[in-house]
Amino acid sequence: MACQSPKHQDTADAIYINGRFWTGSGDAVFISALAVKGNTIMAVGTDDEIKAFKSDDTKVIDLQGRLVVPGFNDAHMHFTSGASILSNVDLLATTSLQEMKSAIAAFAEKHPEKKWLKGRGWQYGFFPGGMPDKSYLDSLVPDRPVFLSAYDGHTGLANSKALEMVGINKNTIYKGFGSIVKDAAGNPTGVFLEDAQSIIKNAIPADTWTERLSAAENCMKHLSEMGIISVQNAHGDADEYKLFNTL
Repeated sequence: MACQSPKHQDTADAIYINGRFWTGSGDAVFISALAVKGNTIMAVGTDDEIKAFKSDDTKVIDLQGRLVVPGFNDAHMHFTSGASILSNVDLLATTSLQEMKSAIAAFAEKHPEKKWLKGRGWQYGFFPGGMPDKSYLDSLVPDRPVFLSAYDGHTGLANSKALEMVGINKNTIYKGFGSIVKDAAGNPTGVFLEDAQSIIKNAIPADTWTERLSAAENCMKHLSEMGIISVQNAHGDADEYKLFNTL
């Protein structure tokens, strides 16, 4: 008769077997199974040892050899700006001009209620000469203002509608750090360098409290799905602390 592990007097809600759980200490740095009750890890061990915690109501998850590690901490995160990217036009994962254009068009179609479209993540290498102009956005969203920052945050691109609404033309001069890029005829191309981006950014209506809270909750869900369970915010103000205390 085959040997079986004796039933444990306290059964688990779920057991995970056939995995590679990293414990980080002791001789058994990797173990194959784990038992959970509620939000508590009851035990770790071999598959046979953990199957002792199984009852008829226990959920059994076969990890098929997958690696499991504790949740990660991100020690330097700009949480609210990151949350804003996730809730607006997110181009960080795009790898080509076509992908970028498709992402912008899809977001615009999905969110007709947004009076301004904003976002971040385009790459300089997408464009001939390494720099875009407003025509790329005009062809996608001609009827609403759009402003998108490059992946590094040093450059922003606006469409013609945004320039019109803010009053940017060939006579507009920026004297701070950065510049409004203009073509050979002196007309703004839609590109703003460094702090000159503030001309457009300051004209974009601030998100409502409800929008900010929704973006933060969406960001927390995204982080959890990526295995990040705690963060240190790299900067903050009174509004951000109020936001964190509300979550």
